[in-house]
Amino acid sequence: SPEGSEVVVRSGPAFLLEIINPAPDLREADLRPMFDRLWRGDRARSGDDHCGLGLSIVMACAKALGVKLDVILHSNSDLTMRIRAAR
Repeated sequence: SPEGSEVVVRSGPAFLLEIINPAPDLREADLRPMFDRLWRGDRARSGDDHCGLGLSIVMACAKALGVKLDVILHSNSDLTMRIRAAR
């Protein structure tokens, strides 16, 4: 998210946890590989302030806990990550 962006965190009856934040540089094609270890978006590759492990750790934790992690990129460039019980 751009610095100073609003991040919304909430829970609801259909999901355990939902996180919504602006992702203006993310593309639909990025949604699948962004959970791979060491993946970083094009803009992020120019910096050295992170190494691209965070989302791979999130996915590993979701699998270990037996929950499902869904990601949705909305037309307004907001990204939703939703954790829900696996069916």
